[in-house]
Amino acid sequence: MLLTVLAGANALAVPFKINPSIHAAADVKISDVGAESLKSFHYSTIENAYPYIGRKTVKGAITAQIIKDACGIQVRSGLKTPSVAKFARISAPIYFQDAGTYNVTGSVDSQNSYGAMVRGVFFCTSAFEGDGKGGTLYTKADILFNN
Repeated sequence: MLLTVLAGANALAVPFKINPSIHAAADVKISDVGAESLKSFHYSTIENAYPYIGRKTVKGAITAQIIKDACGIQVRSGLKTPSVAKFARISAPIYFQDAGTYNVTGSVDSQNSYGAMVRGVFFCTSAFEGDGKGGTLYTKADILFNN
């Protein structure tokens, strides 16, 4: 079962657009995978998920920890019992320059509707709009639980 995290307000009539920064965070690995391979990671996937995305104001330069924290918040918002969730693994962000996004993957243990602990995997796609002085980080999270 694939769950796209829904955490937002009602959609606006005006299309939502992101103008991602072309500069990666200093402490994030940059991927050289070609643009054709990155359609599913393109920042337009975040635009298309609006208003069901996370939005975080960043003061100062974007860092790997800020990206990981935003991903964790978005993942928790899609769980039935976020207070008992434990992140078993969370990767370091990778910046895909041709797609304009940072991607984080990992696994999370959380309770299902019956109270049993289950492990899910998650995929976060984030785009940063701003510069070294600050900006906004937009994050979309997808969580997959095996039945």
